Amino acid sequence: MAQFKDDEFYMTLVTLQVEDRLFRVPRRILEAQCPVFKDMFSFPPPLDAEAEGSSDEHPIVLPEPVKVEDFKRLLKVLLPTSYYGTRLPKDDHDGWISVLKLSKMWQIDELHCAALKNLKYSAVQKSAVEKLALALKYEINDWIIAGVNELARRSEPINVEDARTLGLETVEDCLFRVPRQTLEAQSPVFRNMFSMPPPPDVEVEGLSDEHPIVLPEPVKARDFKRLLKVLLPTGPRLPKGDHDAWISVLKLSRMWEMEEPYSLALRNLKYPTGWKSAVEKLALALEHEITDWIVPGVNELARRQEPISVEDTQILGLETALKVAAVRESLVTDGFRLTAGCRTAANVDFTPIIKEIF
Repeated sequence: MAQFKDDEFYMTLVTLQVEDRLFRVPRRILEAQCPVFKDMFSFPPPLDAEAEGSSDEHPIVLPEPVKVEDFKRLLKVLLPTSYYGTRLPKDDHDGWISVLKLSKMWQIDELHCAALKNLKYSAVQKSAVEKLALALKYEINDWIIAGVNELARRSEPINVEDARTLGLETVEDCLFRVPRQTLEAQSPVFRNMFSMPPPPDVEVEGLSDEHPIVLPEPVKARDFKRLLKVLLPTGPRLPKGDHDAWISVLKLSRMWEMEEPYSLALRNLKYPTGWKSAVEKLALALEHEITDWIVPGVNELARRQEPISVEDTQILGLETALKVAAVRESLVTDGFRLTAGCRTAANVDFTPIIKEIF
């Protein structure tokens, strides 16, 4: 008797690696719930290479921010109860925060809504600072007013530990003293900050070395010094060819809505050769919206012989890496027989297909 694979219950399993742990789960469930995995599985494997996820020896390696415990909690919600056996309890708030984090990362809308529904502010046993930090990081809008209210009502002022939890610190360990007028004139963020009245009986932040204005954690002293070289008229200016420095200016001026320094940084950032890899340049272009770098960056990646690697994917993010792979896959021959071997595309202009995909 002939045998046929059932179109509904003959399941393909995929192997995923999170940290040092292997998981084997039904591919169909990942595809149905998550557009990121659906796009990943839609790409054909390289010629003469075993498809990633097909075995323990060739797993799909999930990026570093994903932790084993978080992924296991997601699977408890993602897989049917009859298949796995247990669901996440409604009051397992750490579990639902894991689900919220990964469902947001992978665009799993149904699970994201379920996590939000199970995360009630008053029921979560964490401090007001911890809850507000979670709300801001994962866009739990219902928690923001409640968290700020709880912090505003407490008798203790915001301390250094609170600032670190919320992502605020001094500019590393370095103090700066600069004209307030310059910051106000260039940045609506600083202007709004300075317009807020200080709390009663508390020294105004920024007036002394003992009470500085603490800047957000991503701000580095080196980046801030480079921005000041552009903002302040005295002293040495930034060289036009110093790409690292102009990236610093671009990053901070964009963060603080400084239009003039931002435009100046863009004018000084021409797509460079011999500075950083094509992957790093493309990642910077996407992160900081350097639109003039996207086409040359993708072109450089599409022309190289080496395929997109796991390391490239970790730098670019899965979605961008898949788009670059799609551009590379668009290479066709004109009447010549395809053969296995080194890929040669050094002189190909992928610009039209890049503009379609990006």
